[in-house]
Amino acid sequence: MGFEYIRKLMTVPDADSASRIKEKLLAEHIEVYSRSAEGDAYKLVDSEENCLDHEIYVTAADHAYASEIAAGMGYGSLICECRPAQEELTEAQKAEAEFMRKRKRTMIEGIVILIAAVIFMFFRCFLK
Repeated sequence: MGFEYIRKLMTVPDADSASRIKEKLLAEHIEVYSRSAEGDAYKLVDSEENCLDHEIYVTAADHAYASEIAAGMGYGSLICECRPAQEELTEAQKAEAEFMRKRKRTMIEGIVILIAAVIFMFFRCFLK
């Protein structure tokens, strides 16, 4: 099962803060996840469980609302941006991202060459 929909909300320095944030999120009906002990999967956390390494994960759909809640509790500086971790990307997604980066650079180079050619032709035609 893939976990592409899971996003890291924050890493909290102590267990007490992590517990408070987790309880508030659960009270707002937001699913809270934690890394499993093996580290290669995620598990749904209920009110009795603690988050492994004080890292709190939520679904991508709930990330914005969970960020607002955590910021309202005074933990705004600990919130991570909503993006999938690199280890969670498949090889096809990594290859596609690399292709798009190279494509963007090639298109920019082409536009620069086209503009230089137009300027050259302009000066050549009007300076004779």
